[in-house]
Amino acid sequence: MGSNWQESVRTIDTIEESISPKLKQQLQQQQDEIKKIQHWHRILDLIILISATIGCIYQTILVTAVYLEQQVITDIRIQFSEVVRIPDLSICLYFYNFVDYHRLKARAPKIFSRLKIQFPLVNNQSQFNEWKFSSDAITFLTIEFSRLTIKQMMEMMPDTEQLIAKVIPTLRQIDLVNNMNIDELNDCLVNTSVKEPYICMTINCPILSVRQLQQKDLELTKYLGTIVSIYFNHELFVTTEEYYVYLHPTGTLPYGNQMSSVTIVNEGSAHKFFIEYKGFEANLLPSPYTTNCKNYSQVGFKSQAHALETCRNNVSLERFGCGFYSDVMPTGSNAKLATSDYYLNYDDPKRRKLINEIYDNCSKIYPEPDCKQKYFVPRIQKVARIDSSFTIICLSFPTEPDITNTCLPKLPLFEYLIYIGSILGTWFGFSILDSAPMIFKGLFDFCRVLTSSKPAKGHILRNESNSNSTRQAKFRERRSSSASWRKFRTSMKSVKKIRPHVESQVFSLDRNDYMRR
Repeated sequence: MGSNWQESVRTIDTIEESISPKLKQQLQQQQDEIKKIQHWHRILDLIILISATIGCIYQTILVTAVYLEQQVITDIRIQFSEVVRIPDLSICLYFYNFVDYHRLKARAPKIFSRLKIQFPLVNNQSQFNEWKFSSDAITFLTIEFSRLTIKQMMEMMPDTEQLIAKVIPTLRQIDLVNNMNIDELNDCLVNTSVKEPYICMTINCPILSVRQLQQKDLELTKYLGTIVSIYFNHELFVTTEEYYVYLHPTGTLPYGNQMSSVTIVNEGSAHKFFIEYKGFEANLLPSPYTTNCKNYSQVGFKSQAHALETCRNNVSLERFGCGFYSDVMPTGSNAKLATSDYYLNYDDPKRRKLINEIYDNCSKIYPEPDCKQKYFVPRIQKVARIDSSFTIICLSFPTEPDITNTCLPKLPLFEYLIYIGSILGTWFGFSILDSAPMIFKGLFDFCRVLTSSKPAKGHILRNESNSNSTRQAKFRERRSSSASWRKFRTSMKSVKKIRPHVESQVFSLDRNDYMRR
């Protein structure tokens, strides 16, 4: 083996000696030019590598920033829903207009005696009803009722059963109520609450909470009639000038001040009001997405408005002994009337500052919006005068499509990984198909490391003397072959020095010219 290498080196030396000095100079120049070209190629490759690295890093930072911001995109759909969302209906009336003359005399004799002293002309219910619309009456009742609680004030109002005679579902299609007799579906509930300065009566019909409709029924909603009809005792109803009708999700009360409503002005004669509505629904995403919503049903609330009102009422009860003005309170509460308390202390700057602090602090505790928001926008479809002792409010089926706003992740994790892979493929030619063997090998090696077990305690290890003897034998073999290895390295160095000259000569000279030399 060593002799063959020596012969090849001597042959190359003979060829090198046969080359003339002029040819050597030419070969040297060509070699220098090749080195310059190779040098510039290396610089160009380095520039391209740096540019590709910078571009890859820049795009990766941009995509990663979008992913970390957790932005959302909005999908808005305007269409008739397959399931008609039927809301609850709340009718809110100004409670001072509903104070009963005889109940005031029986339940609050001191207030009644002062009323007779200041307003001696008020002697019966009809005169009392007319007097209640004056500003003097509002001032008198506000001051006098400041000594009463919500429960005591409700005792001077007509009973809900007297005001609302009946509530009847009025679906026209018998198949929409699962072949049940419509006359038997009079199981609607009326829940009374106080939303100062109003009394609100909320009508909820469990049988109508979810109604499955086919597409043909949705297209014919104009002819399906009304959902529910509410019959009011007109004689008691005329004691107020106007009242408000709110629509809100089933099972809730009129929480918050941002609900849409319609105002009905009372007339001298009975009327029939047809109210239709349009539904809005918003589906947001929780943190860390930018919408940062919260599912309040998981923490015991109906909505964000319910949580805010509960917080404000609790703090206001603790500090002032009354609920927060315009927030929903139960009719059996022993809290003072907030309307009177706020009215009497309106000019106190300290009180107003405390009220603002309560409002701001509760807004900081519950800043997240609802993940599922439902809104209903009512409007009066038509009004008809009727010859009856009842004023009727009819809630009609929606005749316009619902609007659904759904938030979706702008860049989910799966798409983010696809973007990163495409960036690597654009700048460095990364391919999952070509890199699959390397990836699988890395995963297998990693799993092998995780699954490899250490020797148990008491396990017999290999003989240390045998391992030492094995290492010594390998070392002796390397020493014995070191001489031949040194000769091989020396011959390879000489070949590397001569090889460029020979290659340059072969590619630059004509073969015949070379043979003559």
